[in-house]
Parts: sequence; structure tokens; C-alpha cells
Amino acid sequence: MKATIWAAMALASLGLGIAQGPAQAATQSFQGDFSLDDELFSTSVWLSQDDQLSVQSFSFAGGQNALGQQIAAGGFAPVLALFSAGGELLQLARGSAGACGDPSSPDPASGFCWDAHFSMALPAGHYTLVLSQDGNEPLGSLLSDGYSQTGIPDYTGLAYLGQPGQHFVQVDASQRSGHWAFDMQAASVPEPASALLMLLGSAALIARRRRHLEQA
Repeated sequence: MKATIWAAMALASLGLGIAQGPAQAATQSFQGDFSLDDELFSTSVWLSQDDQLSVQSFSFAGGQNALGQQIAAGGFAPVLALFSAGGELLQLARGSAGACGDPSSPDPASGFCWDAHFSMALPAGHYTLVLSQDGNEPLGSLLSDGYSQTGIPDYTGLAYLGQPGQHFVQVDASQRSGHWAFDMQAASVPEPASALLMLLGSAALIARRRRHLEQA
């Protein structure tokens, strides 16, 4: 299925996706809920020194985050993408490509280990981390290229059930929820999502509306 929108990156669930950890903690915990398949969550990351950045999701199989909160299993399979300050794609971690074993654990309903994670050494600077649902990935090597399913809010229902209006459907046709959660660990503290990203999110919503009008 091809997206027909050029669309800039959308910032979704802004109010739900704020960091919940202490201001100077080495690990920050994030969680929130999507209501549509093509939603994205983004946060800016500032590393004040060369550092190892590690990210682990709990969206799919659940688990205990860095705050000691138990995250319930049953969410969608996530994709994590890390971009440089210039918008270059540095890392793409697909939950559906994961195998069971540390640090991933099996989902009790499906038996799959489809949480996403990565760890990489990075120089000091600004970065952008984007979380999306499986199947919704960057269209190219730049953040400005947009995401593949922007403007198709029910792409999983269309692909796996052949039905519009259905969201968070897994490849085996089972229903998942829109809840997501992940931990980010580094010696430097992630920044909150910026006003620029909110503007980009508005641009994507406008693009979605334009697509709807064109199809009407």
C-alpha cells in the first residue's frame, strides 16, 4: 500500500508522551496512546557529551519500565527511528524483526517478541527519536521525506482485514491496542518535544485533510 501524501512528520499524543522521570535521571520513561494507525510520537534528544543511547519499547509484550511501573501487554508492534540534527536517518529498529531473548520477551497472547530496541554510541549533539507502528516507516533516508502511511489512518485494517475504519490490527488479523511505552537511557537528558515538531505535526494533519478532499 502506497501513501499518496508527501507529508512532513506528524507529532501525535503530545500531552501523553512527556517524559515521566526525574529531570536528571539517566533513564527517561515515556508512554501514551495512539488512536489512528498513522500517528507518530517524536521527542528531541540532546546529548551534551559523547554517549551511548539505548531505547527499549514495552508496547507489544509489556514489562516493567525504569520507574517500576508495570506496562500491560497488548499494544502494537512499534518501530523506532533515530535521526540526526540534520534529519539523516541513523537507526531503524523494527519490533516485528525481533527475536526472543534478552532484552525482548514474548507477548503472552501471540508468543511473538515484537518490541523494538537499539543501543548505539553517538557524538554529542541533537537527535530526534520517532516511534511509529509496524508498517509505517520513513520513506527515505531523511526525516523530511515523511512516513510511508501518513494519511492512511486505518492501513492495518485495510491490509489485514480488508476493512476500513479498523486500527492496530496485527498481521495475523488479531486486534491490538494503541498503547505504547518505551525507556530511553543515556547520561544526558532527553529534551521535551519542540514547537517545531508541533508545527510539522500540524502540516501533516493539513496534508491528511487535503488528501480526504481530493478523494471526495
